[in-house]
Parts: sequence; structure tokens; C-alpha cells
Amino acid sequence: MPQTYVVDTDKASALSIGGGQHVEIVTTDEDIVAATSGDFIVYGELAGFALSDYDATRGGIVVSLTGGYEVEVVAKDGDGADEAIYVGSWLYWDAAADEINRDSTNGVPIGQALEAVTAGETATIAIVLRPTPPS
Repeated sequence: MPQTYVVDTDKASALSIGGGQHVEIVTTDEDIVAATSGDFIVYGELAGFALSDYDATRGGIVVSLTGGYEVEVVAKDGDGADEAIYVGSWLYWDAAADEINRDSTNGVPIGQALEAVTAGETATIAIVLRPTPPS
């Protein structure tokens, strides 16, 4: 079974940047069953934000894979070293650190920063989800 993470401490705020793509994840994974609208979800290597609460009747949850959201990020890299985040920096879900940061080695790609964060700082910033990692 793929690794699953649901981060429900802070609900995401959607930004109005247009577009959007969503999928329904059908699963009985215990972490996703507990997810509610606005939660950040990583299912295997698929990352997005819940657009609905988990629906036990259908056995699934609708997840946005694109669009803009405000999330908490940490300005560090995969080695834990402080690394600034710039507008356009690629961001990753780092399961080992339980955070969104710049760890491209161990992280699942999420998208790009729309705001800057000073190296070593933690901040809530706007990001745009991108379903494709950088090449």
C-alpha cells in the first residue's frame, strides 16, 4: 500500500488563480478516511488538497491536484540546512521531517512557491500546485 499523509492541523486557503484539476481517491486507508475538506493529502506520490470530506458511502475523497493554496513551509533543504525559498522555488512534502520544504531528494513534489521565505524561517505562503516535478 502506498504511503499516505494527511496534514490537518491547518486548513488550506484556496487562492483564485483559475483552472483546476481534481480526482477522487477511492480507498479505505485509515489516514484518508479521517481527512476533511482543506486537508493537505499525499497518497503515494500524488499530492493535493481535499475538496470534500471523506465520503464513507462512496469510499473516497475528492482532491484538487492544481490551483493555488496557502500552506506552511520551512525554508530548508534535504540535509536540514537552511535554504531560502524564492518565488518559483519547487517545494516538496518531506515525510521524514513532516513538513513542506525544498527537499528534492526525499520529498514528493508539490508545486512552486508564489512568495519568498528567508532561509531557516517557517512561514505560511501562497503556492501553486504542479502535478509534474521539475525535469
